Amino acid sequence: MKIITTNLLNRFWNHGIKPIKEELTGKLSASKVVESPNITESGFVMDGKTASEQIAELNGKTYADGYIFVELGAVPNKNVKNIDVIGIPSNAKHVWIDAAWAKKSTSGLIIPLPYVDTTSTTDCIRIVLYTGRIQISTAGDWSYYNAWAVVAYKL
Repeated sequence: MKIITTNLLNRFWNHGIKPIKEELTGKLSASKVVESPNITESGFVMDGKTASEQIAELNGKTYADGYIFVELGAVPNKNVKNIDVIGIPSNAKHVWIDAAWAKKSTSGLIIPLPYVDTTSTTDCIRIVLYTGRIQISTAGDWSYYNAWAVVAYKL
């Protein structure tokens, strides 16, 4: 265990906090710090307490209570594949696929899922969320793509 001495505290103040404080003091006048989230004029900033309250309020308004990242593996070749989704709470009222994508192993090309090709029905990728599993199906050969999904839930 390291003992913190007065010399260490003074060094931390003189070489750490004090220079930062002096630098900030020169850049921002205390008269420009306001206790309101409704700042419409440039040059003014929200005080730390108000900013913290605003961030906490935004965090409380998230539309999902949780997310699960699911690695789907290789997209099937003219087939159907089922992948278990583990970790969804039993009391979740709503569950949905928030985002899904596939990445081509050779070129790195990324496509969103489900994928609909307007010129060919055989070049589509279907993705469906069932209770406890994701089903991905294709009518063409997509095996050179690997896929991932983010499953969200609301309690």
